[in-house]
Amino acid sequence: IAYLLQVMIQAPGYEHAAMDVHLAQEYLSKSLDALQEYNDSYPEYRGFYPWMEIKRDGSLKPANQNIPSLDNGQLTWSLAAVVGALEQSSKSVHQRIAKQAQQLLDAQDYGIFFNRSQGRMHGTVEVTDSGALVGDQHYYLTDMFEGTLAVLWAVLHDHADRKVWDSIAIHAVDYTMQSGQKLKTLLGFRGSFHEHWALAYLPFMESKLGPLYHNFLSAQADHAAQQNIPGFLTTAYDSKGIYRQMGVVDLASSEVDRDDVAVGYATAMGFLVDPVMTLPWMRAYMAMPRMVQSHGALESVGADGYADIYSPDAKGLTLLAATGGLQPLILQYLKRRRLANQEITLATLLMQLLDAKYAQLEQKEVSFEVTLLEAAFPLPTTIVEVKDEGVLHAEREVALSDMLQPGHVHGKHVRSLGFSKLEDDIRVTEPLTFEYDIPENAPGEDQWAFRGTFLSQPVGIRKMKYFTAWIPAGISSCAFRVEFKRDDIELGSVVVRPGAGNGVVVDGWQQVKIPIQHSELSRDMPVNYLAVSIQNPQFAASVYQAHRRSGLILLREMRLLASLPQ
Repeated sequence: IAYLLQVMIQAPGYEHAAMDVHLAQEYLSKSLDALQEYNDSYPEYRGFYPWMEIKRDGSLKPANQNIPSLDNGQLTWSLAAVVGALEQSSKSVHQRIAKQAQQLLDAQDYGIFFNRSQGRMHGTVEVTDSGALVGDQHYYLTDMFEGTLAVLWAVLHDHADRKVWDSIAIHAVDYTMQSGQKLKTLLGFRGSFHEHWALAYLPFMESKLGPLYHNFLSAQADHAAQQNIPGFLTTAYDSKGIYRQMGVVDLASSEVDRDDVAVGYATAMGFLVDPVMTLPWMRAYMAMPRMVQSHGALESVGADGYADIYSPDAKGLTLLAATGGLQPLILQYLKRRRLANQEITLATLLMQLLDAKYAQLEQKEVSFEVTLLEAAFPLPTTIVEVKDEGVLHAEREVALSDMLQPGHVHGKHVRSLGFSKLEDDIRVTEPLTFEYDIPENAPGEDQWAFRGTFLSQPVGIRKMKYFTAWIPAGISSCAFRVEFKRDDIELGSVVVRPGAGNGVVVDGWQQVKIPIQHSELSRDMPVNYLAVSIQNPQFAASVYQAHRRSGLILLREMRLLASLPQ
């Protein structure tokens, strides 16, 4: 939406876009029509959107029943930019598109995420089969990172109390530059640039918080220079194609997976802070051998290779950041609107809210002072030599259970054991466990269930011939598939059938040993994702005839073997 809007109005930086102005206008209107059609088809989602599937006819449907507040925040502010840019246009077509966007905004009430008794906003709300809304009691928006867009919209539009914003935690940290100077900046969750995606939408740099973000950019550049990588760090696919929580350790409050991979969209986000200082880094990133290909730059690069991946969110944020973001258009929206029953504009209130977070930091220290970098800004000098070794195939054995990444709540018609919904429950020391329940009234294409997550490292499986695991003895009356994937591309699978065990039962667990069915693509791609799926026999092959609509799946000690032991 942000891209189409800016092509349509020929915003600075978009004058030479390949897309025609009229085509952008047409696509933007159709995109808003599709969202409205979704709202009309699924009123129980209250004008918000879960992760979505696109049907063959182009229409949208829920991929699951969880509505994320933080991701909807991005969409909501993008719609506000459409309204701000077009509502006072003299062109009737512009006014019509602005009306479309305003209608979508009017359907949203962020109060559905507000837990009044807690004084906090839920990170996700589930739409139950009965249409009720149930907030995730384990996940609240409690920090100054990705959720700020949702929280600020809710407070500015009187969907939640001001205390929600005041309760958001903000912490500072001192980062020591190579020059020896200590710079005070924001302590991140993983010290990742994408945690600050609100910079692309709201005027943080014009508030008292601005110098803290300047220092964050300086720290990212300093770290990149020490690592000899041509760009900055963020959560992304790493140079082996694994989705990683990457960041600067000294800026992080939580564990970081890697800190030695440059990411394209993270580097571009530096433009939102200081375009002049960021430009040499973006040039260095784009100048890497093999980096720019027929559809643009690759996701990331490190000493061990390139992430040969294009992701639309990374591409979109790269363009949005490199062209300065949506702040001017959103400010037009905010300046024309006032807080309910008050004279203050939303633009003025927003700046007061941002400055109030700086005041929170000041209250934590007796002498709180933010000084900017005194030495020269770090620039890329020696750039890492990339040694891409291609797919490294495992030779003998892969312990899959030890590689399942927590933090990815991926599933359909599944819930965590003992909970009403799917939780972040994957732990490497525990079995992969979930309950499934496939509703009989679900559309034909939804008559299945799955649970999945990323692996912590890539696995070449071409030489692996067998899958082994332990399942509960006596209750595995459901046939299910274990799928080995590169994102959504299946590279191999096994079908676990009722009675598939070898007869050995130990402490109530039975071992299965099943040959792997490989895809030809497994020769050239590593596995980075594991999924377990259950499919209704009405829509699946005969191997699933023992399927039940509801049940329990437990898998432990999952392994891939080149050969079975004698």
